[in-house]
Amino acid sequence: MLNTAQAHDFADEIREEIESNRIQLPTLPEVALQVRDAVESDSTDAETIARMVANDAALSARLLQVANSPLYRGRHEIDSIRHAVTRLGLKMVRSLVVSLAMKQIFQATSDALDHQFRQVWDDSLQIAAISRVLAGNVSQLENEQAMLGGLIHNIGALPILTKLDERY
Repeated sequence: MLNTAQAHDFADEIREEIESNRIQLPTLPEVALQVRDAVESDSTDAETIARMVANDAALSARLLQVANSPLYRGRHEIDSIRHAVTRLGLKMVRSLVVSLAMKQIFQATSDALDHQFRQVWDDSLQIAAISRVLAGNVSQLENEQAMLGGLIHNIGALPILTKLDERY
């Protein structure tokens, strides 16, 4: 762990990087951005979203897993991304894709910081869930938008944790 002098030096370094706009926040993978934008467009259909998701094997597998979970499973198990998108709905797929992409961003680069990354992710999930519920009471805000806001509310912690890992 850092001693007091190291902690002060590190805080000064982070403050300087923030003030000079050198801190790089993580961005969503391209597929998540494409799905998010496509769902917001009125002309998107399940086939279009399925083609986008199919470009990411891990995302495809997770989407199928959710679509076949007890919460969403219909009479038959499905094995196509298009059917998964249809079963879940476009807005739910958008939320899942963004959430899964965010989870990938919150992966630690070392065992030393794994606990801190998991803690930031868990906190973000809790805020996302609370935001989604609260948005249900506000007509101007979609539940999924509120959830996304909750997921990314503390994204600035990630470059700081990464820098801490690289430096110490």
